[in-house]
Amino acid sequence: MRAADYTDTQITEALFAMSVINFTNLFNRVNDTTINFPALV
Repeated sequence: MRAADYTDTQITEALFAMSVINFTNLFNRVNDTTINFPALV
């Protein structure tokens, strides 16, 4: 990624975002979270 001119900060932020998404997915699957979004018409 450094060869593509990404800074260390940008790389860290991308890894953090992926970690948060993975943790949220795991948490929701383990706890069988109910999704209560309104139905689309």
